Amino acid sequence: MKQILIVLLLLACVQVHAQKPKHKRLIEQIAALQVYISYAQQGYSIANKGLTTVRNIKNGDFNLHRDFISSFKKVNPKIKAYAKVADIIALQLRIISAIKECLKGVKEARQLSIAEIDHCSMVFQNVLNASLENLEQLLEIISDGQLQMKDDERLKRIDALYADMQDKYAFSSSYSEEMAALTVQRMHQRADIELSKKLNGLQ
Repeated sequence: MKQILIVLLLLACVQVHAQKPKHKRLIEQIAALQVYISYAQQGYSIANKGLTTVRNIKNGDFNLHRDFISSFKKVNPKIKAYAKVADIIALQLRIISAIKECLKGVKEARQLSIAEIDHCSMVFQNVLNASLENLEQLLEIISDGQLQMKDDERLKRIDALYADMQDKYAFSSSYSEEMAALTVQRMHQRADIELSKKLNGLQ
């Protein structure tokens, strides 16, 4: 490329300065061209160094931002050890236990219709699904590399999940008591009917 450029410049110079002796013109133009090439090389070197410096600064700045953002994905060990994390898991186990015990009692008592038992199961399934979603969110919050959050934001989310799990456990317990009370009521009603039949000589 440089050779072609030199030839073109030489031809141009030859045409402009036709009155000078051919040999002398060539020498002058070669010397001028060498000076030009030297300046061009220096300029390129300066520009290249400048671009490299700017690139390094930009990359360094980007790395700082990347490290800053990545730090939000690392969970503080104190947050993982936060008491409410264990409490949420304990509440989940209590919810499962309450649901299991209630459904077992209702089925064994045989006082509710199939439709009533199905409805009871559906209600509990919805509660269980929602509580499992809370556990999945909790796992994301306390696991490295999942969410970009500050420590105080993680704590607020955990507190919210804990409050929600308390509500779900309270509902599960209350609904279990209602089902148990309904079962006992049906048993009393059936016993009263059987006693009435005996007293009236219908059995």
